[in-house]
Amino acid sequence: MELMTELQVVLHETREYLNANAGNGFAHVAHQGKGSGDERDDTVITADLALGRFIQKKLDASGLFGKIWVEESQIPDLVCNPTNPLEAFVDPLDGSLCYKTRGHSQGLPHSAVITVGK
Repeated sequence: MELMTELQVVLHETREYLNANAGNGFAHVAHQGKGSGDERDDTVITADLALGRFIQKKLDASGLFGKIWVEESQIPDLVCNPTNPLEAFVDPLDGSLCYKTRGHSQGLPHSAVITVGK
């Protein structure tokens, strides 16, 4: 499958996964950090971890990436195919503290960011 099409499918499935599980404690704090955006001590909610693992699994299954990095430190980087130069960098829930307090992130119900690089 073409890269952009695959990413669109993964983001669509991620939104469905989040919507299906939103009432299952996704807004609970998994790690209380200093706040939002602190590089070394960011607050992590359950949704960050669940969505990060979900997206990592979906991207791995696509076979398009050599390595998949997830922003959340509790999720180890995944080396899928070391001969493939493409890497995916994932922020599973951009604006997670807004999601925790408001039930959405920055005016959107869900914002995941997947950046592709070499």
